[in-house]
Order: sequence, then structure tokens, then C-alpha cells
Amino acid sequence: MDSRLPHMGGSSKEGSATRSRNESIEVSPRPLPTSERIIYLNKIFFTADTHLGHHNIIKYMDRPWKNSEEMDEGILEGINSKVGKGDTLYHLGDVGWSSLRLKESFLDKLKCKNIHLILGNHDKPSKKFKAAGFQWVGEYKELHLDEIKVILSHYPFRSWNWKGHGSIHLHGHCHGSLPTPYDRSLDVGVDVGRRYLPYSWEEIKELLLPIPLFQSEDGDHHKKEKAIRI
Repeated sequence: MDSRLPHMGGSSKEGSATRSRNESIEVSPRPLPTSERIIYLNKIFFTADTHLGHHNIIKYMDRPWKNSEEMDEGILEGINSKVGKGDTLYHLGDVGWSSLRLKESFLDKLKCKNIHLILGNHDKPSKKFKAAGFQWVGEYKELHLDEIKVILSHYPFRSWNWKGHGSIHLHGHCHGSLPTPYDRSLDVGVDVGRRYLPYSWEEIKELLLPIPLFQSEDGDHHKKEKAIRI
């Protein structure tokens, strides 16, 4: 393993399932037209704020690399250490600096080819990212994983869809500058805890599901209703 990668933690890869890792089972959806209700048999990961090619982010966030070339190698190696070819990666924005060649410097260097992008404030113009080869590109996405609604955005929300019914909100943008977790929301950016690694869906559930609903005094209107914990 490259010594330029500061901390990798344990691998989250497990033995192959009895079904193909690429296979998914469609389930009858609830009346949630903007959500995806899929049981994934491959693994799902989330990351954000990689800022590839952005030399000054090393200074701003005190990242442990000498230059952007070393940083890019370390971050990409971290992703490849956890996210396999048949897995799914959701990148929640700010992939890299404006001059970054997305296909050659990011997508082609990852084992995973099923990458969905939530556009961040540095991801401009959006047509460049849509043409690069991501499986999906947009500004907001809702998933349904293990009977849990998951809200994805680049920016953090104080209140989000189905918050009162146990949904989870994942975001980036803040580089760990705000308290996280916050209620059942999590900043999945690489700078949080100086991990420089994506979060697996299993890790996210372990972090967020034990948190009681409405832990923070946020004024969400669902707080006045009877919350349903999932």
C-alpha cells in the first residue's frame, strides 16, 4: 500500500454473495415518486469533497500531502481500497478543480464504474460532468435502502424529507466544520475525521440509526407529530 495514504482503516470487502454483485431486486414502491426503492446486493459507498487537482485545499484543510499529485493518488487509492468493481459509489459533490480531466484523472482510475454524482458548487459547468461518464448526475437524489429513506445533497439540510419518519440525510460541502452527525445526518466528505475514505452504507447505519429522532432543537414541523422510528 502506498505510504502516501495516511490512514486506510480496515477493509470493508466481504466474500461474494450467492447472487451476482451486480444483480438487484426491484420491490413494489411506496407512494414516493422521487425515490428509488431497491435492495442492493452489491455494496454502496458515499463520499464528497475530494477536490482533486486543487493544491490549495491541502493548506486550507491541512491535508497530509505535499502537493495535489500526491493528494490525488492518496484519495483515489483510498476509494479503490474499499469500493470494488461491482459496487456503487455516490459522490456528493466537489469532485475536483475546474481544470481536472474527469475521465482520465478520476473515472478511469477507479475500480468502480457505477458512480453517481450530486453536483457541488465547484462542479461547473454541469454539462462537463454529464458528458464525462457518470451513471447519473444531478443536484438532489432520494434512495430507499434497507427500508430507510436516504436524502442526498451537496449542501447540508437542517430539515429534510421524511425526517420525522426516520430518514437519513447525507451531504458534503462543510469539510467537517459543522457538528456531524447532526440528528440523523452525516457529512460524508473526505476531510471528516481526517479519514480520506468513503463511508459504506453499513458504517452509516451504525453511526446514525442509534441516534434518537429530533435530537437537536431544530423546529422541524414533524416534531409536533408522533414520530415513527424505522
